[in-house]
Amino acid sequence: MILADHLAMRNDAFPLFPEGYKRSLYFNVLNSRNSGSTDAAAMPTDVAPTVLSLLGVEHNTSFLAGADIS
Repeated sequence: MILADHLAMRNDAFPLFPEGYKRSLYFNVLNSRNSGSTDAAAMPTDVAPTVLSLLGVEHNTSFLAGADIS
């Protein structure tokens, strides 16, 4: 799993991006059964249920917050 924990801080490269450039965090689960991608809006609490689902882990855990976004 590769997961960004924050957006880049403002730096000298910002003027190189087009106006209105959409910044988002990177999240990738390698070797999962899902080979697609999504632009789903997510929260940090969505990471655990999503990773478990993508890895095919069967469980009966109920998460207080967070949902599978895969």
